[in-house]
Amino acid sequence: MPKRHRYVGLLICGVALLSGRSSEAGERQASPEGAFSATEIAPPAADQRSIPLPGQRASAIPESWLDIDNPLDRSGFAGPSTLRNVSHASLTPFLPDKKNGTGSAVIVAPGGGGVELSMELQGYQVARWLNERGIAAFVLKYRLVPTPRETSKFLELITKESGTALEGVVSPKEASDAEAAARQDGLDAVSYLRTHAVQWHLRPDRIGLLGFSSGAFTSINIVLSSDERSRPNVVGLAYGALADWSEKIPAFAPPAFIVASTDDHQVPAIQGVMIYKAWLEAHVPAELHVFETGGHGFAMTRQGRSSDQWLDLFDHWLREHDFAPSNLH
Repeated sequence: MPKRHRYVGLLICGVALLSGRSSEAGERQASPEGAFSATEIAPPAADQRSIPLPGQRASAIPESWLDIDNPLDRSGFAGPSTLRNVSHASLTPFLPDKKNGTGSAVIVAPGGGGVELSMELQGYQVARWLNERGIAAFVLKYRLVPTPRETSKFLELITKESGTALEGVVSPKEASDAEAAARQDGLDAVSYLRTHAVQWHLRPDRIGLLGFSSGAFTSINIVLSSDERSRPNVVGLAYGALADWSEKIPAFAPPAFIVASTDDHQVPAIQGVMIYKAWLEAHVPAELHVFETGGHGFAMTRQGRSSDQWLDLFDHWLREHDFAPSNLH
C-alpha cells in the first residue's frame, strides 16, 4: 500500500479548496454534476446543549449545517444534519433514563472524510441507540479541514470520487493540522469525561470510544497518543483505517471492536483486517467482523444487507466488557 500523508488517506478527492460567499439558509444548492444537493439548516436542538472543549481554531468561515441529498450516494457524504467547517470542538451529551443508567459512557466520533461530520446518521442516532442500553453517549464535534464558504463549491468537492488524488488539493500542512486537531479534541473529550465522571454519574473505568470512517482513523490516533487519563477503556472502529500498515499498536491499547464491509469502495475491507492484525500483534483483545455487503457509511441504516448485523454484535461485545447488563437486549 503506498504511503500518503497520515490524514489524506481518509479525505475525499476534490477540486481546490476555494473560498466563496455563503448561500442563504434554506436555499437548495446542487453540484455541477447534479449528484449532490443540499439545503442549509439551523443547528439542531441537540447542538444547543453541547459542552465546549479546549480545541479552537481561528476561522473566518462559520460552521455550516446541511441536509445533503443524493439517492445514489455510496460515499457516506449524504445525510441529514451534516456539519462542516468546525473550528470549535465540543461534546453533545445524550443521557439514558436515570433508572436504566449503567454508569458507562461512549464518545461517538462521526465520519465525514475530514471535511464534514455526519452528525445525525453517525452521531445522534448512535447516541440514542446507546441510551436504550443504559449507556450515556457524548457525540464529539471535532475540528475539520476548512472547506469553501459557498455550499455549491463544497458540493463540487464531495462529488469527486474518493481515492488518492487529494494531494495538491489539501496542502500537507492543512492535512497535518486537521489530523492533529481532531486527535487533540478526542483526547480532550476522554479526559473531560474522566475528570467530570461524578458530575455525569459515570464510572471513570467505563469510558469508551466509537469512531466511524475518519472518526475511526481519529480514534486510532487517540489511542496511540493517550495517557492514563485520556485513554478510552474500549474502542469501536467502523470502516476505518490505519495511517500505514506498519503502525504499531501499544500494549496498553484498549480492546477493539472492528467492523468493515467487503463492498466498501471508500475504505477497502483489508484496512479493517490490518487494524485487527495490529491489535493481535500487540497482544490486545480484538474482535473483527467483515461483512460481504454494506458499503461505506452504513452506521445505523438498515439496508437488508449483511452489515445490518453489526449493531447486535456490538451490543453483545459491550455487554462482555461490562458496559451494559448482560441480560439487556
